Amino acid sequence: MPTAVETARYLIHLASREREPVWLTHLQLEKLLYYVQAWTLVARRKPFFDDRIEAWKYGPVVPSVYQILKPFEKNPIPHTEGEDGSRLNQEERSIIRSVWEGYKAYSPLGLAIKTHDERPWAETFRPDSDGRCSNEIPLELMRTFFEGKYRQHQRPGFELETLRRAEEELQLGRVVPFESAFS
Repeated sequence: MPTAVETARYLIHLASREREPVWLTHLQLEKLLYYVQAWTLVARRKPFFDDRIEAWKYGPVVPSVYQILKPFEKNPIPHTEGEDGSRLNQEERSIIRSVWEGYKAYSPLGLAIKTHDERPWAETFRPDSDGRCSNEIPLELMRTFFEGKYRQHQRPGFELETLRRAEEELQLGRVVPFESAFS
């Protein structure tokens, strides 16, 4: 299982490889990690990484990543902080790329607003008198919320359970032709 730091470094790498390189901020990167975790919980029913995700003032944060990249504060994270994902397997890189493609157009503030409008952060963020919160966002809350979002936008004939069965078959070494998976 990858760490959140490995995941973050691959996201930075992807940003650097865009036709016009994208300079990620810490705020963006933390939200992208949250979405990698959330969509993996939906698709695979298990976490992408074990690192804790907390409900902070500006949205979800992975403290282990925050501590490493803290020196950059609000500045863009240098592309040299990225890694090519060579320690990740093909499926892990694919999941991260999918999240990147789905969310790369959002600005840092746009991602913060988006996460604030979602139930996992909204139900977990309970600030103290200083406005701080370090409550962990429950994985089950993330999974159920994003599974609901998936079902709202699901295409007919493309069932999540079918994808899960296909993944199980693939892991067992049994490959099923794409056409027969949906018949």
